[in-house]
Amino acid sequence: MCATATAWGGIAVLATTEPQSVRGFVRSPNGDALPFYEPAPPCPAVLLHHVAGSWERTPLAHLPVSHPMLALLPDNGALIVSPRTPWTGQGWNPRNAHVFTADGTHSRALALGDDIEELTVDEAGTIWTRHGEQGWDSVMGSALVRWDVHGDRLWGSDYGDDQEAVNATADDVWSYSRPFLNYYHRGAHELYPCDLQNVRAIAFDNEPDPLGRLLLAAATELDGPSDNLHLGVVFEYDVAPIGPVRIIDPVGRPINDWTVLAAHGSRLYLDDRGDGYHSLDVPTRSIQSLGGAL
Repeated sequence: MCATATAWGGIAVLATTEPQSVRGFVRSPNGDALPFYEPAPPCPAVLLHHVAGSWERTPLAHLPVSHPMLALLPDNGALIVSPRTPWTGQGWNPRNAHVFTADGTHSRALALGDDIEELTVDEAGTIWTRHGEQGWDSVMGSALVRWDVHGDRLWGSDYGDDQEAVNATADDVWSYSRPFLNYYHRGAHELYPCDLQNVRAIAFDNEPDPLGRLLLAAATELDGPSDNLHLGVVFEYDVAPIGPVRIIDPVGRPINDWTVLAAHGSRLYLDDRGDGYHSLDVPTRSIQSLGGAL
């Protein structure tokens, strides 16, 4: 159903033996087809976590939402989120996020706002959500929000805009709002013009070069394909692309067919569409294979 990479280098996949229960639609009282709902129990699910070279399997008590998003917590618990406020059969449930412990037990439900387009957990264990326009009112007008593990709001961008490609750590956040890259650091917000288009992932190294380096999955032309990687250098007033990046696996073979799984700090995680998962590291410009396909 969905997969993610963690800030500490793991890969996780959420699966079910009854995909029809969570990939369909239900009807509201006025007849509207609703894709986001709470599946009728029991709805079996399993969390597959790639750790130390092998896949570990953890059955979950149940799958609480349709069309789920997934993130892992530092204690190996799972955060499963509905992108929209789900329909229960009687009404809308604002608690659209669910925490499962490492043994698969349902622990608690959280309200993380509506219209979630991106979900990530940083190395400190705090939760970041990026919201589309229909969700801004639910999070006090913010497009980007940080929460603690109990669902209490820690920070918000305090304005709504179309941000994408969020990479959030405990201290720094990069995102893309065409034609700018956003950089948040300890409450300050800076904008950097960017000539690249359709940026859909950012990895960063904040060591001076002169101010840092970025690895971006982006296009060179408006509405062009975003399936190329580019290295960029952060200057005082802009980000300058310094050339495309080829991906070579650890045994020297090029990886040409891939999709971005996640970005955490200096690492960009890729799914090579069937053969496995890889991480690219900006400071060392190295690639590591993280396990074969399921």
